[in-house]
Amino acid sequence: TCATTHDYNGGWVQDFGVGHFTGDLRGVAIDPVNNLLYVVDAQAGRVEEFNLSGTWITQFGSLGTGPGQFQDGGRQVTVDNEGNVWVADYSDYRFEEFTSAGVFEAVYPQPPEPPAPGSLSEARGVAVNPNDGTVWVADAWNDRFQEFAPDGALDATYGHRASTPPYGLDYPRGIGVDPATGNVWVMDTRDYYVRIYAEDGTYLYSLGSGLDSNASGSFEAPVDVSFHTTGGTEYAYIADYWSCDVTIWNASADPPAYAGQISNVCNNFGVAVDPSSGDIYVTQQGGFEASPVTVFSPFNPSSPTSFSTIGHLGSFGSGTGQFETPWGVDVVNGLVYVSDTKRDDIEVFQENGSYVGQFGSKGNTAGQFNEPSELASDAQGDIYVADANVGRVQEFSYSVVPPAPGSDTTPPTVTLTSPTSQQMMPASEVTITGTATDNVGLGDLEVAVHNATTNLWWNGSLSNWSSTKEWNIAAPVCTTMTSCTFSFGFVGETYGGTYTATARAVDTSGNSATTPLVKFTVESS
Repeated sequence: TCATTHDYNGGWVQDFGVGHFTGDLRGVAIDPVNNLLYVVDAQAGRVEEFNLSGTWITQFGSLGTGPGQFQDGGRQVTVDNEGNVWVADYSDYRFEEFTSAGVFEAVYPQPPEPPAPGSLSEARGVAVNPNDGTVWVADAWNDRFQEFAPDGALDATYGHRASTPPYGLDYPRGIGVDPATGNVWVMDTRDYYVRIYAEDGTYLYSLGSGLDSNASGSFEAPVDVSFHTTGGTEYAYIADYWSCDVTIWNASADPPAYAGQISNVCNNFGVAVDPSSGDIYVTQQGGFEASPVTVFSPFNPSSPTSFSTIGHLGSFGSGTGQFETPWGVDVVNGLVYVSDTKRDDIEVFQENGSYVGQFGSKGNTAGQFNEPSELASDAQGDIYVADANVGRVQEFSYSVVPPAPGSDTTPPTVTLTSPTSQQMMPASEVTITGTATDNVGLGDLEVAVHNATTNLWWNGSLSNWSSTKEWNIAAPVCTTMTSCTFSFGFVGETYGGTYTATARAVDTSGNSATTPLVKFTVESS
């Protein structure tokens, strides 16, 4: 591993750093005043310093969470006007300042502010434990997975950015619950592993070699998992989009063991098994694949790599019943549901391939999607959709009949409960809470925060301030479809700063209500 320099036409000039790097180079910065160059070696947790002729000078930093350390290696690096070196410590939710000689000076913010528990950033995977109704979510960009009660209350959060058990994860994009044991299978996509945890979050096993490999028992990009019992044995089916395989594992074994695979299904992002027939549904992206959804014959342990294609659903395109980028798939009550991340909808088919219809459209309001990904269902047949780019999971009822269009014109009610007007909040993350009710059904619950000093609005999705008003999705806890509490973790506060907050509730018919602005101040540290 080395770094290279090029001229302004892109021509190679020289290599440097050979023998000094371990791998995963993440950032580079030049100090033109002092003729220095800094390269971040994330795998080693170090920053290597060279002169501009390529001569190595020194190194600083190490793996860890202390001052001058990086939990999973540094990321971007820059040099200020005084020659100080600033390095983003992604996994520790901070950035660190060093002198030009690599002496640690400071860390910001202090204390570091990780994402609020219960918030989601690119929610790609969702699963429901059929035994108790708990909902598990793969929170990809936060490098963690979270457990929620059936009413939406946060039960637990597990994981951080790293590559080692028990809780080191690298962009987990899928999750599943083994109905036989309640064990939670997390697709640790960029680490090339599947991590398995007990219902209480205790780490149990890792499947795979940790190598980017399509060899039997390894993974290249595991992204989805489904379960089915054959002959009294529980099997897990794992979609692995870079390997062109769906691998099958004996989930009843201790530890689970490789059992077979479906080969030559490239760009497979979703897998589901029909609970009644055992037929296997696999989604494929790319447009150059034979079909967006292929149906394979049931798994036979006696011939574990032999499968027949027995059907297809839809075709590639933008018309009715077609797909552009299919992702998740689930089979519920004889219907096949497939998400499409580009069309931002859910397509529905009968098992024989007949098109039934679709729901959803692009947007951020209730019933709309922005890259719907993995699908799941509960014991009642309700459908859960991981709405990735909105940072939420939406639940759709299988049995509740919605009101006729235009028949519900009553807006919801919404109230902020904390902070109260003129309240002084502690010098830490501010949790904004409220309540909402509706006569038919609540949809979105949102919070907006305004900085009274800068006249900017907080964007929770990007963790920055904006000149335009931003509505941030709040975390709901709902006893019924018509009554919820909600909370939003505001991590953009400045100690001593003054802010105003407001909340908005939107019901399932699109009616909305907004609270008055509430002014609050955060204590100085």
